[in-house]
Amino acid sequence: MNSKVVLYSAVDDELTHYDVDVDAATLTRRGSIRVPSCVQEGWAHPSRQYLYLTTSNRGPGLKADVNHVSAWRIDPATGALAPHGQPMPLPHRAVNVCIDPSGNFAINAHNLPKSGLTIHRINRDGTLGSEVQQPAGLDFGPYPHQVNMPPSGRAVIVVDRGNKAE
Repeated sequence: MNSKVVLYSAVDDELTHYDVDVDAATLTRRGSIRVPSCVQEGWAHPSRQYLYLTTSNRGPGLKADVNHVSAWRIDPATGALAPHGQPMPLPHRAVNVCIDPSGNFAINAHNLPKSGLTIHRINRDGTLGSEVQQPAGLDFGPYPHQVNMPPSGRAVIVVDRGNKAE
């Protein structure tokens, strides 16, 4: 079976698509798109039909006031990306995103100015749906920077930066 392999590389708010020739170990640039703000993280849907990105305008000394999670349709023949639904605003910069193994939820980890998780439903068509509200008072440590789920989908793992205990 000859499967197409693609690579997406982000610098600021530009996401570049490359074809990968595995045998020759080479990349061929195919094109770039602009996303709502600087890319923080991306994760493919289990179907491999969609890519989900977290974006923020936060950088050194900058306030994070433009934060989103967005869905992108992946062209099955070329790997090209196209917007898929509306970007969903996030309350803070998300530093990591994962999609649960069933493909029903996008989970974002936030660290500044307040640590936490946001969870959005993923609609049957792959677009982002409503946010699933979380109970108040959940504690994710001082600086969560990764979120993931095991294949069972029965747990959410949040990795926090190992700050020295005070």
